[in-house]
Amino acid sequence: MLTGRSPFGSAETVSDSIAAILTREPDWNALPADTPASVRRLLRRCTHKDVDRRIHHIGDARLELDDAAGESVQDSSHATGRAYWRTALPWAVGAIGVAVAAVTVLWPRADRSTSAAPVTRLELTLPPNLELYTSARTIALSPDGSRLAFIGVLNGSRQIYLRRLDHFEATTLRGSDAVSTLFFSPDGTSIGFVTSSGLLKTISLTDGVVSTVSDRVSFLGGGAWGADGSLIVQRGSTLWRVPRTGGEPKQLMALDAAHRDTRHAWPIVLPDGKTMLFAAASNDGWRIDSLDLDMGERRTIIERGTLPLYVNVGQLAYFRDGQMFTVPFDAAALKVTGPAAPLIEDVRR
Repeated sequence: MLTGRSPFGSAETVSDSIAAILTREPDWNALPADTPASVRRLLRRCTHKDVDRRIHHIGDARLELDDAAGESVQDSSHATGRAYWRTALPWAVGAIGVAVAAVTVLWPRADRSTSAAPVTRLELTLPPNLELYTSARTIALSPDGSRLAFIGVLNGSRQIYLRRLDHFEATTLRGSDAVSTLFFSPDGTSIGFVTSSGLLKTISLTDGVVSTVSDRVSFLGGGAWGADGSLIVQRGSTLWRVPRTGGEPKQLMALDAAHRDTRHAWPIVLPDGKTMLFAAASNDGWRIDSLDLDMGERRTIIERGTLPLYVNVGQLAYFRDGQMFTVPFDAAALKVTGPAAPLIEDVRR
């Protein structure tokens, strides 16, 4: 607003604008010659690439504006300029703040080929005397990414703890005693879990009602909640589908003799609700396969890997040899579309 043009140049698309903001510096020479030094400093702080060095709040900018307004005036033309700065600069700073906020919101959805994506890290600090249960899959993130469920051990007792990511405290879910693995429903309103005694249960996060669905279920192979309301769990060495309301479990597939399968585990259901990914163990190690839940068709997705996790931005994460990898994945075509990249090393399986 102070220069009469966009600080990062014109762009035809949102992606072009984001790329320009992330990779270019404004043309500081375009500012009027009598721009106070404190104003120039403020604008640089508003547009700094490093978020830790960027002004976070308009209240901080106000302090800088007050300093600019208090600078000595050498002549009447500068006095006129000072009045201009006091009127125009708050709007300019606000416009820059909106631009920075827009990049923060839009960047995860934009084309990332022009720059490295920003990294967000979450650290889960457990309450005093509470330990994380680390057998099988014992952590689950709600489908909307707002809540984290994990199995905690306190004084020898295992229960599900639920924490909203915008809160620090984790609450205990009553009725989840002896839980050994857990998973969210597709709508995030319930959690399925398996106890150490082999009971498959569900718990409603709305009213806390706990229901027993089936027995003789293995807690060592994870579980998944299908779009049709059924639950997919391991019984024996294979995966079975169980209606949530109870009823006779149905085996989804037999062990693949051609691959010398010995075990199927770690199911996840893709967003279409029709396809399942799972890990298959054989004498040659683990691999990740897909299964069409309606037609029964199978195919191999990852030759060496286990514990699949699908991320809705088109990435498949999996575990192999003490590392977590991600690979671009077309969920509709069930096809890996790029090379795998290591994400985290020294992962405890």
